[in-house]
Amino acid sequence: MIRSFIIAIVTLLLLAACASPPGTDPMKQRASEFSSLGKKALKKIIATSIYPAEVLAAKVRLNQTSWAEAFESSDQGRSDLGTVLGAVALVRSPQPATETVVAACHRYIRRGDLSKIPELCSLLVRFGDKALAEDYINCGESALYAAGAEWASNRGYNVRSGYGSHRVRWGQDR
Repeated sequence: MIRSFIIAIVTLLLLAACASPPGTDPMKQRASEFSSLGKKALKKIIATSIYPAEVLAAKVRLNQTSWAEAFESSDQGRSDLGTVLGAVALVRSPQPATETVVAACHRYIRRGDLSKIPELCSLLVRFGDKALAEDYINCGESALYAAGAEWASNRGYNVRSGYGSHRVRWGQDR
């Protein structure tokens, strides 16, 4: 229960950070602080932190794991997608590859898990491209349609009806 609460808080912070005006982003400040930590401090976080996102972020910074492994771990149920997003928010470099993020988004869309919509929206805002926005718009889930349409509108694209993408459908693996 506490883990779910912490993950929910991290997700809310991520969503709030996406909406914060430039220069006031609390997650960027935290990432800046985290990015300045040395190896000794990162190893201490791995050994002592009760926050899975901090531990994962430290492991990524120390090259003990990769973003691809972290997203795969969340896909296989060994960790939560919220934990991976929390870690991404803490680490300035390395950032996950776009292909890794898109593959993770497609897996979660195919699963059709409504509880992952906030994380999926955050991934689109932070790492999305035109193709991923199109996938969200055409996947069949109204909340993702709205997120994809907003992403497109904010970048000057027009959303029209037509044949569109059919790369992924909401809940197709259920």
